[in-house]
Amino acid sequence: MSGRKALYLSLNIVLIGCLYFLRRLQQFFNINVIQSEQQEYLREAIPWTPLKVPDNQDTIDLVESKPNGFISLLDSACVMPKGSDTIFLQNLFQAHKKHPRITEAKTRPLPKVQRNSG
Repeated sequence: MSGRKALYLSLNIVLIGCLYFLRRLQQFFNINVIQSEQQEYLREAIPWTPLKVPDNQDTIDLVESKPNGFISLLDSACVMPKGSDTIFLQNLFQAHKKHPRITEAKTRPLPKVQRNSG
């Protein structure tokens, strides 16, 4: 793997880690703050409009699950002798063909590494 490809893959790993952390944090906040406050309002009969709280568990499971979760597939692509971002994405799309979040992402063009001519 060339230096640029390795850097690109490393940056993607960092970005994925940050996004994953934000999803976990959002899920924690949704469950421990918003839902608990709504339950307290119900107990105390306080009039309010219920909030629809998004559930990120499917995304968290997509990242964490073994053996076909995002982290596991990325790890296996990184330790392969000729592993690459293309192999990782092929394995990810193959393992999660019907996952709504992967299908949505699959319809967008994949990012390309720009090469300098000089």
